[in-house]
Amino acid sequence: MRRNRTRFASDDLMTGSDEETRSALTGIITYFGPYFVEEESARVTHRLEGCSFPNWEGTELERNYVIEGDVLTLTTDPMHVGGSDLTGVLTWRRIA
Repeated sequence: MRRNRTRFASDDLMTGSDEETRSALTGIITYFGPYFVEEESARVTHRLEGCSFPNWEGTELERNYVIEGDVLTLTTDPMHVGGSDLTGVLTWRRIA
């Protein structure tokens, strides 16, 4: 999720303006489904059952992973998005 997204003028998530909704959705990517860890290559494969970007539904996404202590970092291979090349990084920290 992009940081510092603009809040809706209303507290009702269903009544955002077209501009508010577009801004909110272009700042986030979500997906769900099973995943499979390949320890030898330090990669995880996500099998997408649902996704906020419908074109990815039913596909598989591979991510590199690193575990250091209580921190898991997932990193995408470089990809071309919105006219730019980028690498996505997601960091999880165990708190309990």
